[in-house]
Amino acid sequence: MYKRQLPQPWLRRAFATLLVYVAAQIVFANPNKRMGAVLPGLIAIAALWIVYYVKRALGRKPPRPPPPGQPQAKEEPPTEYFI
Repeated sequence: MYKRQLPQPWLRRAFATLLVYVAAQIVFANPNKRMGAVLPGLIAIAALWIVYYVKRALGRKPPRPPPPGQPQAKEEPPTEYFI
């Protein structure tokens, strides 16, 4: 049978979203209002994902590491300068 697993980056994003939601609830929620308990968390989550996608759209992706088992390119020793 197949094992269905979520990729680790998606688990990290889901956990970060949960943490932001709970933090916004603790800091901004008004316990006297019913909707006031949900709205700050949703606004914080929306802001988090907007910032994430803007950063991802503007940034460059780092180069992928070589697959295991393939030899890595040898790095040259750093050049030293003496004054």
